[in-house]
Amino acid sequence: MISQVKRLWDMVLDILFPPSCLACTAALTGTRSELPLVCDACTQSIKVSTAYFCPACRARIPVGQPGCHPKANYVLAGATSYEIPAVQSLIWRLKFNRRTLAAGPLADIVSLFLDSIRLDISQSIIVPIPLHPSRLRDRGFNQSELIARELIKTRGGGLCTDVLRKQVATQPQSKLDQWDKRERNVRGSFIIANPELVKGRDIILLDDVWTSGATMNEAARLLKAAGAKKIIALVVAKAG
Repeated sequence: MISQVKRLWDMVLDILFPPSCLACTAALTGTRSELPLVCDACTQSIKVSTAYFCPACRARIPVGQPGCHPKANYVLAGATSYEIPAVQSLIWRLKFNRRTLAAGPLADIVSLFLDSIRLDISQSIIVPIPLHPSRLRDRGFNQSELIARELIKTRGGGLCTDVLRKQVATQPQSKLDQWDKRERNVRGSFIIANPELVKGRDIILLDDVWTSGATMNEAARLLKAAGAKKIIALVVAKAG
């Protein structure tokens, strides 16, 4: 009886407030199962990557092939391109419009990518890039952590938010247009709180967007120094 009432109520809500695409706001009419809450047009526009990338030169690294810069602290796994309008919109709505439901479709994009590169993260530690406490208070959530929480529901893995901490309230990287400025901006801004949790372990360092690589470089440098075995920087979208 309760379930029938709920279904009826949901139908009434759909009539009064038709569900809309989180990316473009178009009415949802028979969405694809891969990306719920995203319309067919936006879903079809999102092309998922099939390879890793070198964080030093951005070269494509086919699955199973060694990286071209062995001294890099991590390999970049960018699920899709930030140049795709629907991807930009989902990330923007999550971060700046507080549409936390967008974390679900973004995690689904990452999950499709993991299938394409045959990467099993179930035995890895997933470390979201942290926010400084002041920015966390302003935003109300860490978008990378929300995506990580959605991802592990279907892919497994151990979420760890007690290893990497942001101790310096830096400027937003998006406001700095030069790589050296971005590098200086984040240098020394993170600390490793519990190195024993990462020593000898494979780490999935998760963020929403990889642009210059400065943030990931700094975070990976500290994790590697703390004894991390292998680091994969897993991001929803890679810019450029």
